[in-house]
Amino acid sequence: MDLVEIDIEISEQLDIIPQQVRVIQHQRVKYACPCCDEGIKVTPAPARIIPGNLPISRGERK
Repeated sequence: MDLVEIDIEISEQLDIIPQQVRVIQHQRVKYACPCCDEGIKVTPAPARIIPGNLPISRGERK
């Protein structure tokens, strides 16, 4: 089964340094098989600085 890249999932987190605030963007590639219906596979997310800190995807922002 050969998977084909279909999208990239992007999440962001704030990195606060005294006198600085930076946005760190993580991109996760999404893959799908064009021949079958096994769903979408997403590359693993990087470890979080704060355990349990969940990313907010672009589609969920308010």
